[in-house]
Amino acid sequence: MTSAFQEMAVDMCRSRDLLSVAKQLSVAYSTLERWYYQLAPQRLAQPKEHGAPEGVCLDEFALQKGHKYGVNLMDAQTGHIWQVTEGRSREQVRNALQQWPFRKAPHVVVTDLAPGMAETVCQVWKHTLVVADKFHVIQLF
Repeated sequence: MTSAFQEMAVDMCRSRDLLSVAKQLSVAYSTLERWYYQLAPQRLAQPKEHGAPEGVCLDEFALQKGHKYGVNLMDAQTGHIWQVTEGRSREQVRNALQQWPFRKAPHVVVTDLAPGMAETVCQVWKHTLVVADKFHVIQLF
């Protein structure tokens, strides 16, 4: 596959889930997932071109399943990926939040149900509301 095709596929994932993009492009989900996590850091939105987002999604992902993990911060409204950081420990998440490229913290952070994530967000951004994402809440039922 050409790099232009890979970049196009990654761009499609900003507004759609990886599975539907993989099916549409007839590529393996694991291949698209690998492209996404390799190319996403290079395709981050530049803070100087945008205002600080009101809401941010914070999620962990596998760079290499079972071995290497990362955390990303994404604008909840535009889908811009602001930050991709390796690691998922509380200290690594705290460092990622402290490197936030804007002066003001977001008003809302949407994350999964991991207690460590929510607690760390509250420690770093004391006035930010933390909300559990609906995908993880629905899985409880």
